[in-house]
Amino acid sequence: MARPSNPHEFTTLVVAVLSEAAGEEFGLEEEEKEERDKICCHIKRIRKKINDIFAELGPHCTRRAYRIDSRSFWCLHRMLKPWLQGTRKENGGGGARNGLIDSSCRLSVAIRHFAGGRPDDICLVHGTSHTEVFNSVWKVVDAVVNCNGLEIGFPEDCNKQREIARGFQTKSYAGFDCCVGAIDGMLV
Repeated sequence: MARPSNPHEFTTLVVAVLSEAAGEEFGLEEEEKEERDKICCHIKRIRKKINDIFAELGPHCTRRAYRIDSRSFWCLHRMLKPWLQGTRKENGGGGARNGLIDSSCRLSVAIRHFAGGRPDDICLVHGTSHTEVFNSVWKVVDAVVNCNGLEIGFPEDCNKQREIARGFQTKSYAGFDCCVGAIDGMLV
């Protein structure tokens, strides 16, 4: 027997073989086997548009859920989009059954994950599989690493450091005047 090229096909094959064996071994009724087989088949998912998710949440909850506002999300999306484009080749040649996952969806999924969202909740909101939550996280990590516009560098020139600190001060509610960077709540 040839080995399936797609991990999902392999998993489905293993589940089918095990369920057949378990049915014979434990005397499962035909009806129970049919119900279990339904679980293993393709799940039709409907992906929401990211702007629809933002609209449903509203600006306050979007900021809380994503740790950034929608304007910043779209700015980041423009920067990362070249590295987040899906291809048919990635999906076994013919594309995914539910369609390719849009770059904005991938970014939204990853940011929600980084902000502390649970993968099972994230996949339901975005209309993806649980596995695609993690695939999206790593695609976004790779995109950030490859994006020159997001490269982290610290200027050695004191005047440049002061200029950055003034920029932080204009955005700071607390009025910090000597901060030149912030990573997840840690001030530099």
